[in-house]
Parts: sequence; structure tokens; C-alpha cells
Amino acid sequence: MKNIKLEISYDGSKFFGFQIQPDVRTVQGELEEAIKKVTGEDITIISAGRTDTGVHAKSHVSNFITKNDMPAMSYKYKLRLFLSDDIIVQNSTEVDLDFNARYDAKSKTYRYIIYNDRKFYPYFNDYKLHIKHKLDIDKMIEASKLLIGRHDFSAFMKLGQDKNPVRKIDKIDIYKVDKEIYLEFTAKSFLHNQIRIMVGLLIDIGRGFREVNYVNEIFEKKIKRAAKTYGPQGLYLIDVKY
Repeated sequence: MKNIKLEISYDGSKFFGFQIQPDVRTVQGELEEAIKKVTGEDITIISAGRTDTGVHAKSHVSNFITKNDMPAMSYKYKLRLFLSDDIIVQNSTEVDLDFNARYDAKSKTYRYIIYNDRKFYPYFNDYKLHIKHKLDIDKMIEASKLLIGRHDFSAFMKLGQDKNPVRKIDKIDIYKVDKEIYLEFTAKSFLHNQIRIMVGLLIDIGRGFREVNYVNEIFEKKIKRAAKTYGPQGLYLIDVKY
């Protein structure tokens, strides 16, 4: 028996999310089908996270147990033969049999990309969020510091999705490169839609619709909804740490 760890990248705009679902194209579904063609086994993979429809991944991690004795590195090349161009296995390694891509993850980092300019190009639609109004990045950075730490993030989740809304945000980095603003969030886990709502709040503050201290008000006054949920097109899973 071998436990194979896969590091994969994919274009989320081409899939109905990561998790397997009937009658639609998913990342998990295509990976498991490719693994079956390589190993001859029906296998269910374990993943570090289940990204939503339209969310991309630079570095997503999964693992699976197999009886096949093929060298671990060979999966990187063999699986590519059976996967479409919008999924790439970047690396394949053998790990301890008790390794679990989901439960052993110490942190995940997501990046959200905003294209901040009046002019926009249609080929960016699936990969960046367009905000034509100038954003005050200094205020966004100041506000992001108030989101770091352990909080009740009830105002930052899809209603009724999580029984425990408390999460700990380890780090938030916000920086600008030319006309693009990058927002990077690191935590062990996130609530459903949490990042996209945090992005919405920071955009509101960057546009001057809200003051920086509104972040504290959300937590102190238990405001039910922090901000709009922005689309998935600008969101990327970029790193998983073990």
C-alpha cells in the first residue's frame, strides 16, 4: 500500500467546484477518473479543501491510498495523459500512510485579485474582479489588521452553513502591482464565502463607503452581514502548509 500526495493546479472557471457532484464537471471527478485509468482502482481522494465553482488553484493538495506499486513520481506524468489542459499535476510524492491532506494541513493561503482601473478587458472576466473606482489601499491595509486574530465571523459567512463561526486569521497581506491589487489571506480554515465577504468589506472601506473602525463594530455589535459577497473569479488557492 502507498499513500500518494498530489499537488495540483487548475482553472476553476471550467469546473462546478472541486467536490464531486452528479452530472457536472468537477476537479475531484476528473482526478479520480484519471487515477482509475492509471491504477485500475476505484479511489476516493482526500483533499485539502473544496473550492467553489469558479475558484482557481495554484497549489491544491490531495492524497489517495493505492495498492499500485508504481513509483510515486510517475503519477505526475501518467495522470497528465488523462487530464484536460485545465488541470495539471505539478508534483506527486509518496507520504506516510497516515498522512491526510485535509486534517494535517496547518494553514491555507488564498489570493484575491482586483483589477483597479477604469479600463477593463473581457478576457480577464474569469480571473480578476474589476473595480473601476480608485481604491484607498492604505485604508484597506489598516482595516485588514482588525480582521487578524480569533473572532466570531458570523457576519462573514453564508447563512446556516457553519455551526461554529469562530475562526482565526493568521495573516492578511495587501499590495498593489501596477493596476492589480492582491489580497492574501492565511488561516487553518475559513467559513464558506468568508474570504469573498472580507474582500467585499475591504472594497467598501477602500471606496470610502465605510470607515476603518466599522470592522470593530461588526464584531462588537454582532452585525449580521458585513458586506456583499463578491464573485469567485478573482479567488485562488495558492498555498497549503503542512
